[in-house]
Amino acid sequence: MDNNIIKLTNEEHRFDIDCNVTRLTINVNDNSAIIVKGYDGWYRYRVIGNEISFIIDYNLSDIDRTANIYVGSSMYPDKYAYINITQKGEKYSLISDINDKNDMSPLIGGEEFLFHIKVKGGDKKCFVKDIREYREIDNNEYMRIPFDKSLMTDLTEDNDKGSYILKVSNIGKLTEDVSHFEIVIVHDNNPSMILKLHLQYQDITNNFILTTNSLSFRSNGYSSNRIIGIKSNHIDNIEDNVINQLEWLHLTYGYDCIYAYVDMNENETDRNGSISVYGNTVNVSQDKKTIIDNVESSETENDDEMITPVVDDIEYLDGIELVEIESNVIKLKVNTLENGHYVHNSMIAVSISGKWVDFLLDYDPVKEIHIITLMAEINPFDCERKCLMSVKNAENIESSQRFLLTQDALSETLSVEIVTD
Repeated sequence: MDNNIIKLTNEEHRFDIDCNVTRLTINVNDNSAIIVKGYDGWYRYRVIGNEISFIIDYNLSDIDRTANIYVGSSMYPDKYAYINITQKGEKYSLISDINDKNDMSPLIGGEEFLFHIKVKGGDKKCFVKDIREYREIDNNEYMRIPFDKSLMTDLTEDNDKGSYILKVSNIGKLTEDVSHFEIVIVHDNNPSMILKLHLQYQDITNNFILTTNSLSFRSNGYSSNRIIGIKSNHIDNIEDNVINQLEWLHLTYGYDCIYAYVDMNENETDRNGSISVYGNTVNVSQDKKTIIDNVESSETENDDEMITPVVDDIEYLDGIELVEIESNVIKLKVNTLENGHYVHNSMIAVSISGKWVDFLLDYDPVKEIHIITLMAEINPFDCERKCLMSVKNAENIESSQRFLLTQDALSETLSVEIVTD
């Protein structure tokens, strides 16, 4: 309609506007006093002379809306017209470059998986509403599992407005029942606009990745390579999948790793062997006994002068003595009274209640000190987390020491303090 002009000739006039139109002006070709009736809540109007000015709200819904308005003359009741205003709905969309179920398998502490998402309509924003876990009960039939979430998502805006990157990673052990994930994305302005992204875990139950294929130990039994890390979607019953026929090698089992210890090698030759972990061969070696030459005498001017052995007459506290805490490194001395004097070469057993902390164990034979190096994952949560670490004398479990490990929110830093009570 040219110039949005209407006539009071008992006719109906139609106006179609876009969802983002915020103002509409209509002129009445009659100078008589104009009256307007009708109001639907999503617009306001005012009359100045023969002009009707409409202030229109932005249509955030995807449904068209219509208003029917009566325009008449207060001086001539028989002169009137009807205005029909139709405002189109917003065209929303959520589109991903990947929509079908995928053979995606982020390993624990491993790879990330990326979705690229395009958002149209409104403020062109979206958010992750839910992460759902399912297990397959029959061919293409799934049952939802209300367990703790194993996936972590990070939705960030890309360079262009309305363009997003969704990063998906695994922060925990996947329960054996879970076979599919569904990530629910919702439009920021229109909650009825939903995009469901599906992830289907690969069946790699028998595909276990080991972090090492060899272990080496010193003759006294200590080495920093005593951990066999395991990565897989399904880690369960580790002990049932390990074959160890070495009498001098001892294994304990953690969350997703194996801790290996050996007896002292009293032989003057190296010893070697292997174990099987989920069908993978891990070679094990230990150095031969270290031989120390004893000095019996010294050629001095006085042949009767002998070197007197130094006797350890220091009194120690029985058990485990803290030597030093430096950042994430703890140094300990194990004091065991044997035959009237103290020895410090007893093995120690370390256990940590939090699965987000791991450790390396070493031994300084000169200073006779055990060294524990702690390694913590980055804390992905917005609150601090704590766990306890217990250190025991492996030959006398009554001798122990406890430490409190604390990690700040969104941090990699780990603080350590001894528990004295």
